Amino acid sequence: MSSAQRTAWFLIVGLVLSMVVLCCEARANTASVRTALGKLAVFHEDIADPRKPEQLDAIAAAVGKLKPPQGISRGDWQALVIAVGFHESGYSLRIGDGNCRTHECDHGRARSYWQLHANLHTAGFWDQLVGNKYVEVQARVASEMLARAYYLCRGTQSDWSASMLSAFSGRRCDAQWSGLATRIETWKRLRGAL
Repeated sequence: MSSAQRTAWFLIVGLVLSMVVLCCEARANTASVRTALGKLAVFHEDIADPRKPEQLDAIAAAVGKLKPPQGISRGDWQALVIAVGFHESGYSLRIGDGNCRTHECDHGRARSYWQLHANLHTAGFWDQLVGNKYVEVQARVASEMLARAYYLCRGTQSDWSASMLSAFSGRRCDAQWSGLATRIETWKRLRGAL
């Protein structure tokens, strides 16, 4: 075997091993996200629904693929995305399917587990913000919207999570509101699982 063939062989073996490691890391990450989701209360309508485990598995796989903004750990970011979805929809199967009651989903103006509104960023994905089969798109768009809020408010407060959550909810970065503390509590509780 020539030197060039040996080099090519080592490169191929290295590439295959890298792919195996990345695959194992992705599975481990999805498993930890699924564990974190399991720490949350199940929406009361979904307790006996046989679709619930499949739904949570899909959410875990989608959140497990998200990349955080620079300066935030992957676990912190994933815990935050999970906490926002939980507080916005309770991960209700019905709400995820777009079957909102009149007072839910911001009176019909929001979609997905993360209750995203129609805007320039969501316009290209609006039809995919309903239904569990599009949960990967929904998680990615929610993560992008949260990242925009993070960058908008970065440096405005010592607690980046509070300012980002306020901006994501359509408020000023320094706003204090009734749901903020519970979202932060949930996020901090989930961080330990990730």
